[in-house]
Amino acid sequence: TTKDTAAALLQRFAVVLLSFSTKMQSTKLVTERDDLLSKPWLSKDEHECNWHGIKCRNNNFFENTISFIEIPDARLRGSIPNSITQLIPYIATLDVSNNDLTGTLPGSLYHSKRLLDLNLSMNKFSGKIDHVEWRASNLRKLKLADNKFSGTIPESFGSMEYLEELNLFMNSFSGSIPPGLFELPALKLLFLADNDLTGTLSNFGSTDLDTLDVSRNDLSGTFPESLSELTNLHSLNVADNRFSGTIPALLGSLENLNMLELSYNKFTGTIPTELVLLRKLETLRLQFNGISGTLKTEFGRMNKLLDLNFKSNSITGSVPSEMANMRSLQILSLIANYLTGNVPREFASMSNLQVLELDNNYLEGTVPTEVCQLTNDGTLFIFSADCLRKELHCPFTTCCTWCNP
Repeated sequence: TTKDTAAALLQRFAVVLLSFSTKMQSTKLVTERDDLLSKPWLSKDEHECNWHGIKCRNNNFFENTISFIEIPDARLRGSIPNSITQLIPYIATLDVSNNDLTGTLPGSLYHSKRLLDLNLSMNKFSGKIDHVEWRASNLRKLKLADNKFSGTIPESFGSMEYLEELNLFMNSFSGSIPPGLFELPALKLLFLADNDLTGTLSNFGSTDLDTLDVSRNDLSGTFPESLSELTNLHSLNVADNRFSGTIPALLGSLENLNMLELSYNKFTGTIPTELVLLRKLETLRLQFNGISGTLKTEFGRMNKLLDLNFKSNSITGSVPSEMANMRSLQILSLIANYLTGNVPREFASMSNLQVLELDNNYLEGTVPTEVCQLTNDGTLFIFSADCLRKELHCPFTTCCTWCNP
């Protein structure tokens, strides 16, 4: 029909426009990408549905309607046409990640009701995205990471009830995190690291969150009590901010947590014993805070831990021999605290240990020969201690890989 012909011509025009605006047909691109060479764009003998990265479906209105455009890692340059989703109205996935695209976010993307997955990560897009209300209400995944976007995070993101992943990592977003983001019922992955965000964490209303990364911002305050309701959380990273107060015991209720990264903040007080309840925890990093108190003997129960870092705090007392029960541990860093007593002989039984950092403390006595032997055997790649001080003695010169004077 005339209507079908018009739609087909419009679709063909849209992908030709996209090809030229992103300089897809440059000689360098085609000759270095075998997949593009075998299914090149602008082929006169092939329907656009057979071009590289394009997938089509039949719907109730037209046949061979473009639903997917996926062209990552293709050295695309230039920009995306402003009317891309108007010209291709049934597109569900647009992935042009890891290219060299520039310009602002195409205006039609703000309003596309059929768009489910948008990935513009690792390009050079810039400008603000908060000047227009987002009405792409069916988005499942929105990935804008590693670009040059600025301004605030749009409040309208809090209305995307189907959104499962939001990735704004490594941009220049400022202002506070919209409270509505923490209320999204389907949200599982939230990446806001490496921006200029300020303010505090709002109450969490969504309990399906799997990963929360707000590291390397300028956030402050304490954790809301509703954090304890995120029982599906596997990874929590708030490193390199200005969070303060004591480390809340409620973290012990996050039973599925694999990674807890609290380093480079202003936390004070003691390490809550409740963290021992995190039996699935593999990474615990608290370095560069103001943590005090002693090391708990209960830490020995955390037999899934691979990486334990308490560097540069104010922890006192001895190193419990029970910590040797963490048989899976690969990295143990206790640098720059106020630890006293001896290096536990039991550490020699930690067969998976690769890094043991004990320097800049007040340990004394003789380092057990069995622990030194781990270095000689090549099991322990890094062993640092204050072995040049008279209070701590190494039985032979090859015991430590780094001797702090």
